[in-house]
Amino acid sequence: MQQNEITEKLHKKGWLFMINNAPTADFMGKAVWAYNPVEVGNMEKGAEAWCVLYYLPKSSSRILYNYFNLKALTRIHKKIKRYKMSRIETGNELKGVSSLSSYTDYANNTFVFSLMTYDTPIRFGIKIFDKEDFMKAKENNQL
Repeated sequence: MQQNEITEKLHKKGWLFMINNAPTADFMGKAVWAYNPVEVGNMEKGAEAWCVLYYLPKSSSRILYNYFNLKALTRIHKKIKRYKMSRIETGNELKGVSSLSSYTDYANNTFVFSLMTYDTPIRFGIKIFDKEDFMKAKENNQL
């Protein structure tokens, strides 16, 4: 999906578009949406959940979803089972991820879900990759 399509779909579910940083030579672009932001337009104030799209014009996109409740975590575990994903790796350090307590990567033939738990209580995240993109990113140490 294009960013405007994602914005429209998320808006119908109560999400607000916050910011878009275009890609550079060194970094993927980053579009951010917030669910129930404390202050509209102010990313520093926080929100109930964040959805971040990392993108490049000629590359697969990645989605990061950060959330702050166990209900969402339960739903994600159900999707992992429904998609018949297998655990492929676990650890406690990822380049560029601060306050990480642990992560577990799950994969099937199509996708890789990197499920993260942060040091802050009840703060979780999931990064979703096309499997091929995940393998390239892992090889280049750009997860």
